[in-house]
Amino acid sequence: PVDISIDEEVDVLGRLRDFSAFGIRTPIPYFKQVQSGTRHFYGMERIQGKNLFQIVHYPQENKELIEIAKTLDVEKVVERLNGYVEHLYQEHKVVHGDLRQSNIMLGHDGNIYVIDFGKSKSEEVGGKDIEEIMKADKLQLTHEVRDFFKKIDKIQIN
Repeated sequence: PVDISIDEEVDVLGRLRDFSAFGIRTPIPYFKQVQSGTRHFYGMERIQGKNLFQIVHYPQENKELIEIAKTLDVEKVVERLNGYVEHLYQEHKVVHGDLRQSNIMLGHDGNIYVIDFGKSKSEEVGGKDIEEIMKADKLQLTHEVRDFFKKIDKIQIN
């Protein structure tokens, strides 16, 4: 596996413009800006929602998203995200590499989005390493999503 540069990350995101699996997609990038040193930014489609980390850690600001999350079936969300990871690999030979709560969004529309491909890997020649990263992605997202829903279940909305 090869680390993806910012240029390649934006290219990957561009290729994912029309990619969707199990109703999950990635916001569309619009521009790339590189500043001095290692700082870089890119703009992407604005999604009305927050990442799972923000929802859990700032419940007073995210009451609507908590209500939406409480209507979702945790195992179906895990299944859909795992399907997304598998299809991302099968169709684009890319693995995310960092599927924690801060890189999974819940939109006000109830949709799930995968963001921040800064630690993703791309398979150029083939090999088992990238498949191992995909398996690790699936294990990580399963843990992260189940942990999110456990925390959400404990939050009381006034």
